[in-house]
Amino acid sequence: HRVQVLHLPGFEPAGTFGDALLTRPYGIAVVADDAAPGRYMVWVTDNYEAGDDVVPPDDELGRRVQQFRVTLPDGTAEATHVGAFGETSGPGVLHTVESIHADPAQQILVIADEDPRDLDIKVYSFDGSFTGRTLGAGVIAFEPEGIALARCGERGYWLVTDQDEAANVFHLFDRATLRHAGAFAGPATANTDGVALTLTPLPGFPHGAFYAVDDDGRLAAFDWADVVDAAGLPEACLRAP
Repeated sequence: HRVQVLHLPGFEPAGTFGDALLTRPYGIAVVADDAAPGRYMVWVTDNYEAGDDVVPPDDELGRRVQQFRVTLPDGTAEATHVGAFGETSGPGVLHTVESIHADPAQQILVIADEDPRDLDIKVYSFDGSFTGRTLGAGVIAFEPEGIALARCGERGYWLVTDQDEAANVFHLFDRATLRHAGAFAGPATANTDGVALTLTPLPGFPHGAFYAVDDDGRLAAFDWADVVDAAGLPEACLRAP
């Protein structure tokens, strides 16, 4: 129950943090501080329980996200705990948290809540306040899981997994309005948890690729140009930011 920091490209250990605060960490979002190179803000979702698979009552869910400021002054990670947050009543309650993603341009965090009472993505500000906005309610049929952000010029789209063993779907939502903008699926990709998106040209994927875990044992790769075409996204989405 900790965060481990690794140097790239060799994956050498650079330290750990959070073990005194985290119980069941799951998702992580990292944003670099442009004004202070080598400093990062890190948010970690914590799906602590009241018992085996028992979600605590709402008034005990104020620590669903833990926030840290991380620096690497001599190559070793040093973390300062900034605080913890999560609504304890109303539509912003984070019942069962997994994936989290940050949008620095809008200063927001989008956090997946897969509790059957909600099945949506909650939108929080960087300071830990619920914005009153959600996305995916009424569209996500199974469990919201992996999240990615496609930046398309001045616009962009959130990609959100609707996890199911038989009807696994990836939804797209407008970055600004949060309106549903399309969906796609793979012929054999199912039960997806984590996803990742790169718009960097790669061998075989000249416009980048969308990667999705397939049933905890494989990795599926989608040509980003195929996704853009299938969803009818603007041409700007084919150019790396």
